[in-house]
Amino acid sequence: MINILISVFIYMSRTIIKKVLNEVLGVPVNLTQTAKEVYEAIYNDIPENLDFDEINDYSSEINGDFTISDYKFKKIEFSMSIQEHDTLELIGMATAEQSKLTKKFKFKSKITDTFDISFRFIGPKETTGSDIKSFMKEKRDEFVGSIAHELKHKYDFSKKRKSSLHSRARYRAISGRGFGNIIPINQFIHFLYYTHIAESLVRPSEIATLIDDGDITKKEFVSFLTNTRTYKTLLEIRDFTYEKFKEDIKSEIPNLKKLFDMNDIGYENLSDDEIVELTLDLVYKNIKNWIGGTAHGFLTQNPLEGLFGFRGEKEIFFDNFIKNLEKFGDNYEKFFNYEIKMFHYVSDKMIRKLIKLYDLAK
Repeated sequence: MINILISVFIYMSRTIIKKVLNEVLGVPVNLTQTAKEVYEAIYNDIPENLDFDEINDYSSEINGDFTISDYKFKKIEFSMSIQEHDTLELIGMATAEQSKLTKKFKFKSKITDTFDISFRFIGPKETTGSDIKSFMKEKRDEFVGSIAHELKHKYDFSKKRKSSLHSRARYRAISGRGFGNIIPINQFIHFLYYTHIAESLVRPSEIATLIDDGDITKKEFVSFLTNTRTYKTLLEIRDFTYEKFKEDIKSEIPNLKKLFDMNDIGYENLSDDEIVELTLDLVYKNIKNWIGGTAHGFLTQNPLEGLFGFRGEKEIFFDNFIKNLEKFGDNYEKFFNYEIKMFHYVSDKMIRKLIKLYDLAK
């Protein structure tokens, strides 16, 4: 009897400790388990006889009882899309959020009992539903981790229902953006997205889910963590420098000239170094235009505002938004150095946080 009581006590103690650790490390209680449940529900939902066109237009509703801490949802709205490619790959996963703009120009999220998630694939024209399921099984860790990532976004929306238009406009504007096919610039833009607060909040949950699903032990932890895509990306961001960035852009001069020719941008009589400086200036201006345009789109609520501009408090708000966006003036070098400094700060902080997930390993 005493042995049974001791065993029960040890089990309960471990459960309580695990919950406390999860909360301290920024991982909501039960998120890892729910990510696995959602993965299984979606895997079982996909018909094996789907052809390529049916995969590209597939959507379904999956009912169930799912819990993340004190947030519950009863339905998964799942969809897939696919584009033709030589090999089958998952290129994206996303969740949708319903929100509205308040009178004080903040976004207020609507809490629902539905988790909306979409998978974007590329693959051969012969791809079937059975191939998708085989791929999901082969890449289970990638799918479970990414689902946990999206679930944490959903959870964050439910806990912090209001968010600033500044933050939302920046996040939306740089998501999926690019500067032609210039790899170092597109990497920089991706790093802006990767280090945004909305993305930083979900990283521990993603890795914690992989630890749990993979039964990672403390002995395996260092090898596991340092081989994750998340950790490797954070190291790249932490080691990013302005000098190396400019060198990498310089190696793209032939591609830059083609891009400039396509867009009628003059570069005649410019040295390679001057072309790099011209490129940095253009990237800086583009990023400002993307963010400003996205904010303008969020604020525009009728066709007249689109034609004649804003009035009253909305005009004041947007003018202040643009002033903040122009805080570096024409000095693109200040902009890049500031953002790179933030890269280092955010990535270093996140690496330290991920290392603490050691406590969750078995």
